[in-house]
Amino acid sequence: MFAQQTGLTQPDRVFMLIAHLDSTSPSPSTLAPGADDNASGSVALLTIANILRQYQFGCTLRYALFTGEEQGYYGSIAYASDPDPGTIQAVLNLDMLGYNTPNSAATIELHTRYANGGDLAIAYLFRDVISAYQIPLTPQVVQDGLSFSDHYPFWNQGYSAILAIEDWDDHTPYYHTTNDQLENLNIPSYPTFPKAALATFAHMGCLIEAPPTGPSTLYLPMVNH
Repeated sequence: MFAQQTGLTQPDRVFMLIAHLDSTSPSPSTLAPGADDNASGSVALLTIANILRQYQFGCTLRYALFTGEEQGYYGSIAYASDPDPGTIQAVLNLDMLGYNTPNSAATIELHTRYANGGDLAIAYLFRDVISAYQIPLTPQVVQDGLSFSDHYPFWNQGYSAILAIEDWDDHTPYYHTTNDQLENLNIPSYPTFPKAALATFAHMGCLIEAPPTGPSTLYLPMVNH
């Protein structure tokens, strides 16, 4: 499933927000609710797209919900090997955003390859956005090349990408089970992660704003990255 906002001034520069739509469990053909893995990421993507469509961007924003992730990244492998027109500048992957032990620190992980400048630019922007907008999250940039989600096929094709995911030391105990259901998510804290992702993606995409007088200018990010 794809949607796109074509950039007004730099349409060939493409920034992607992705998540996977499929889920699994010990009974995947009969019950695999996947509330955290990965309805939480898919809902965040759809909400972000619905908000950002109201704004104008210089660069192209492309949204993708992939299937086949749990079986071996089939959708993202097929897409990354033959993407739509335009040069992909960066990919932000949202996977498992919905769990945090109640009354504990809300830590998230931003996974990159080791010392990869393109990946780290996205991760540091995400981290700086959290600080700039005072979002109650504690981001950890982890340079471990973690491969278990849909950012990995983009890495294999040479694109800059990161995985944004809940703290794996405090991830849902219902991972890949039939109990990965809505009532087992931490709904009060959930919106903070999508808010941070929205702000990060907006800064990535060359937001255009109109100053009080004069022509529109390309937005200058308020955070260092």
